[in-house]
Amino acid sequence: MSQRILATTFSPAMLRPGMEAKVSECPLKDVPEWAESAVGHEVTAKVISALLGRPVEFKRTTVELRDGAVLYCIVPTFRADVAREFTQEEVTAAGFRCFRVEVHDASRCDYKGATSAMAEVLDRDTK
Repeated sequence: MSQRILATTFSPAMLRPGMEAKVSECPLKDVPEWAESAVGHEVTAKVISALLGRPVEFKRTTVELRDGAVLYCIVPTFRADVAREFTQEEVTAAGFRCFRVEVHDASRCDYKGATSAMAEVLDRDTK
């Protein structure tokens, strides 16, 4: 079975070499119950547990996404002035967005046609 991971962040550094990612927003209800937690802050895990209505494990781990993986990323909608661990009240009041990150082997995708078509449209529109 392919990886299904729940986290609070996504970085291209999580991709194994040769992988690419498609990111799209999704509703919280799309996060599978059996997704493995990579939520690295205990307070955030508790808040996400409340958002999803089920336990979410606090687990600091290195995430390496391979072909076929899906990362569900629940992100607070605020930015802090300094990096620190936040209180439960701060995290709860933040509001959240949820994203689905689908990972695929880049060698199996051919974007040359799409890139050429896009270049033609851009070239036409700038004349």
